[in-house]
Amino acid sequence: MTFRIGIIDYLNTQPFQYDLEARLRPRGVEFVRGVPTQLNRALLAGEIDLAPISAVFAAEYADEFVILPGHSISSLGAVKTVLLFNWRPDIHELDGQTIALTDHSATSVALLQVLCRKRYGIAPRFVTMRQELSRMMQQAAAALVIGDTALVESFLHRELPRGDFSYGRPTIFDLGDEWLKLTGLPFTFAVWAARRRAVDRLLALGVPEALAASKAAGLADLRTIAAGYAPTLALPAGVCLRYLRDLRYDLSDSDLAGLMAFLKLALPDFEPASLLFLEPALRPV
Repeated sequence: MTFRIGIIDYLNTQPFQYDLEARLRPRGVEFVRGVPTQLNRALLAGEIDLAPISAVFAAEYADEFVILPGHSISSLGAVKTVLLFNWRPDIHELDGQTIALTDHSATSVALLQVLCRKRYGIAPRFVTMRQELSRMMQQAAAALVIGDTALVESFLHRELPRGDFSYGRPTIFDLGDEWLKLTGLPFTFAVWAARRRAVDRLLALGVPEALAASKAAGLADLRTIAAGYAPTLALPAGVCLRYLRDLRYDLSDSDLAGLMAFLKLALPDFEPASLLFLEPALRPV
């Protein structure tokens, strides 16, 4: 049976994917591309066997997955690619207003909902929409946008059409920074998870070792990654490089502490012991 790995064409995943395909394709591994929500669904359905998936999704379906320790996409403070674009300068003014949510992410949506409850004390109306900032901002008071789109839009900070046919520049709030202000902890957006039924094949193919080696090579060559990816986004290479350098990729103890704090707030019935890590010694206590 073919082993399939899901990958995301975002700048923040490039260090993991640096030479992963070159390492694993000769072993018969196939690769499937998609946005985070697509990979979430594909992994749960058994269409792929391993992927970087939304952290909250991994917890919601903990009985289906095993998490590879030492790998994540996390930030301590501003992440630059999980942003709330807001027509109002104060988030508290969004109480009772409509917020358009990206259809690309589960964790970022859950984070915004936690922040609204625990940091701002507001109850907006949430509507999931196709991730297209201009259209979202015409139909809502604010819009949650993630990934490369968020990085580009925050750099450009362009005028956008309002619902009343005027134009303006929205205020931008970075949810990584907002989480840090609430908790003082890092935030983990994604983890690498495999289907439990695929673990034997994952180990037989040497996938954990290949992923670790690819990430190590990528982190040692961030300048090349940034320079190669920047034209895709029409951004300066320096902007891409700074973004990559500010991220955290290793699911450290503090990243894990931030993740557990978030999951307890986002999922009322969450039990830390429900998360199974590939190495039992690294299971959270």
